[in-house]
Amino acid sequence: MIYLLSDIIFTSHGSHEERRMHVIKGMDVSFTRELEDLGAEYFLNGEKKDVFEILRECGTDLIRLRLWMNPYDEDMRPYGGGMNDIATTIDLARRARKHQMNI
Repeated sequence: MIYLLSDIIFTSHGSHEERRMHVIKGMDVSFTRELEDLGAEYFLNGEKKDVFEILRECGTDLIRLRLWMNPYDEDMRPYGGGMNDIATTIDLARRARKHQMNI
């Protein structure tokens, strides 16, 4: 599941006219790999695309990734609360950066 995390940031310096509002449009995409492993596909206007490409085209500029230090038991079964080990997290971060999103 992908969650929208929008914040409004106001600059705190400059005159009233110089102040501007910047809206950050961000998503937590920590479960992307799990969903893709289960067969999830993503479409925009009927065209299949990489989820990060879709997010960027829709204005997302910030990605949150969670890292689980020990996502698997001794038999390599996930505990069920998330499966992002360091390799998965790095891969997702690279995919986000490829589409000019901040982490």
